[in-house]
Amino acid sequence: MINMQNMMSCKSIFLKSFFITLLFLGTGYQIKYAVDTFWTFEVGFEYMAFDMFSRNGRPIIAFIYWLFSLTNLQNEWFYYFSYALAFICAMISIVVYTEVLGYYIKNENLRILLSFLSIINLYSIEYFMFVEEGGFLLGILFCVSAVYFINKYLRTSLPSNIAFALVMVLLAVCTYQGVLPVFFILSIPCICKNSDSMMDYIKKGLILCFIYLVSAGIYVIIYKLFCDGARSATGNTLIERIKYAMYVIKHSYTTTANLLPKYLYMCIGLVILVFSVFGITKLKDRGKAILNVVIIIVANSVLPVASLIVSSGWEAPRIIYPIMSLAGVLGVNYFINICDCSEEIDNNRLPKYVVTFVCLILLFSQYLSFTRIYNDKYKMNYADMVRVQEIGQTIKEYEAETGNKIVQFIFYYDAHQDNPYYQGLYSEGDLVVSSFHSWDSQLNAINYYLGTDYQRLLQQDDTYKEYFSQLDWKCYSPSQIRCDYDTVHYCVY
Repeated sequence: MINMQNMMSCKSIFLKSFFITLLFLGTGYQIKYAVDTFWTFEVGFEYMAFDMFSRNGRPIIAFIYWLFSLTNLQNEWFYYFSYALAFICAMISIVVYTEVLGYYIKNENLRILLSFLSIINLYSIEYFMFVEEGGFLLGILFCVSAVYFINKYLRTSLPSNIAFALVMVLLAVCTYQGVLPVFFILSIPCICKNSDSMMDYIKKGLILCFIYLVSAGIYVIIYKLFCDGARSATGNTLIERIKYAMYVIKHSYTTTANLLPKYLYMCIGLVILVFSVFGITKLKDRGKAILNVVIIIVANSVLPVASLIVSSGWEAPRIIYPIMSLAGVLGVNYFINICDCSEEIDNNRLPKYVVTFVCLILLFSQYLSFTRIYNDKYKMNYADMVRVQEIGQTIKEYEAETGNKIVQFIFYYDAHQDNPYYQGLYSEGDLVVSSFHSWDSQLNAINYYLGTDYQRLLQQDDTYKEYFSQLDWKCYSPSQIRCDYDTVHYCVY
């Protein structure tokens, strides 16, 4: 017999997940050009499929690229496909984790709130700035699916669910390596809830470690066998890399890449942590509860920066994305393991309301941050386009006056390069970066917007180099362009 209550609940969760995803991500439907986008559009998706696999070690995204190359559609169509895939994967991930939490938390809105903060966290915004955003979110969906199977194993003890979880995690790491910690982090509260004792908690935690390490090990073997390893080059000493990783952890929690007011995220996390510690004092098995909170904090902080320690990454939100799930997962753990939320929130339980309130503050702050990034990204893209059009107009006038035909560009820099940012826009990391910043996107952006096929000449003219280096522009000026026979000498300010 069909359970109408369950059907209505599932429909409600889908609708609410859809609308919260639309609220946060709906603005991103327009193409957002990153420096990599112009390179991808220039060389084509067939070449980029090979590059995505051999250099970046992301076979599933590479497969998606290759499939698109077979369609012969315009490059821009891939962005819309990728955006739609990202949107759907984000929504389904929220739905799946909300269903997982449904075993432990009665309040549906609270489950959706915690799921969103844990999965579509503050740093996830950078995924939506790149053309492969659909692949990034597909990897996250694989991780959340693995959490679903782990929770199913915890409730049924069927070993087949461990195998399913392992497959999902392996698919996730073969899609994008940076999302792997999400599986481990989101599973920890469920492990604690379904453990009868400290020893049982450790045993079940070892299952998570087994899945995590086996999937990572298989991926490393695949990477070593089929990829060129360009992303895993070592640099500084191990001690220096560990120090750098510790700095990134501190910097992320305190400044959040300037996506939130300084210390806001840390304060929200501390409020949840304080109420968690206070609640633990009232529990019978305080040892297990304390260990669980410690593991959540350590895993959430260390696993995302592991790539920095092996020197295959840097401080970028998309690389250490899981680190910003801490507040959400602490909230999940509080409502699952520290206070009883199997029924609706009791009006007399003030701590629950306080924790919920600070989570709502984080949600609202994150919405403002997402909106700002989207707006600044579009402004930056427009500014780049106008800049290219000015360059194109100058070239057109020069060719009309002289009869010469421009075929190549040489790029120079002034005394103090203001790029990669425009004044007044967000200026941290890779989120909002001008196409004139990266050498491999400067000419590609010009060719893309003008519909031309100019070539790049690497050898700079000493006279122009000396001339431009003595100047310091803060905005576009026709003086930055010098046309000489068939060559444009352009200074990037």
